[in-house]
Amino acid sequence: MSSRRSEAREKAAQLHKQQVAAAKRRRITMISSIAVVAVVVVLGLVFIALRGGSSGTAVTAKGPSGLVDGAILSGQAAAPVTVTVYEDLQCPACKQFEASSGATLDELKASGDVKVL
Repeated sequence: MSSRRSEAREKAAQLHKQQVAAAKRRRITMISSIAVVAVVVVLGLVFIALRGGSSGTAVTAKGPSGLVDGAILSGQAAAPVTVTVYEDLQCPACKQFEASSGATLDELKASGDVKVL
C-alpha cells in the first residue's frame, strides 16, 4: 500500500514540476511577446517622426536669412562683384586664408563693392 502511495506522490510531484515549468514557459513567452510589440511600436513612432508625420506633405526647413543657393550671403546683395569662399573651420590652410584675407574681404563688403558667398 505504501508503495502505491509513494508512486502516487512521485507522479503528483512530477505533474507539479511539469505544471510549474509550463507556467514559467508561458510567462517567458508573454514577456517576450510584450517586449517585441513594444519595440515595434517604438520603431513605428520613430519612423513616423522622422518621416515628418503621416500627412504626406513635405517638410521644408527655413535657413538663415541671406541664404542664396545653399550659401550664406554676406554683404550687400546688389554689390557688383561676388566672391565665393569655401572654408573648412578645421582646415589649417583655410585658417591661414582667413587670417590673411579676412580683413580685406570685410573692408570690401563694408564699402559695398563686394558680396561674399
